[in-house]
Amino acid sequence: MRFKFVLVAFIGLFSVAAAFGADPARPKITGVSHLAVYTSDPAASDHYYRVVLGAAKLEDPENSKGVRYAFSATQFVEVLPLPASTGINRLDHTAYKTESAEDLRKYLAAKGWKTPASVTKGSDGSRSFTVLDPEGNKIELWQPSVKP
Repeated sequence: MRFKFVLVAFIGLFSVAAAFGADPARPKITGVSHLAVYTSDPAASDHYYRVVLGAAKLEDPENSKGVRYAFSATQFVEVLPLPASTGINRLDHTAYKTESAEDLRKYLAAKGWKTPASVTKGSDGSRSFTVLDPEGNKIELWQPSVKP
């Protein structure tokens, strides 16, 4: 009987120790959320996304000067005013949809990737954070406020 107790206690302690030493599991990345692009001609962009492609024009809860053209509740193109300092590149960032922005932030930090101290909550209830890929491109990890 004493052997069983010692064995169970050993297994329990080993499990706890393993849990503390283990890397966190990566939350699922469930798709491309959106692309954020710059425009020098907002009227032409509006016509293209709204009239030609049939997207719904929405306010941008992350940038009051931007516009979202939504194709679904969780997939859209974010169109931003062209900054004066921008060259020919019109891509601001790419965003991937995740089930948990905070858990993904913690996962990347545990892997040694530079992450912000916390996620940002959008006025629409979404949660996100931005990192740089190895080439220096902005990548946003975005958790929608609604479940798809």
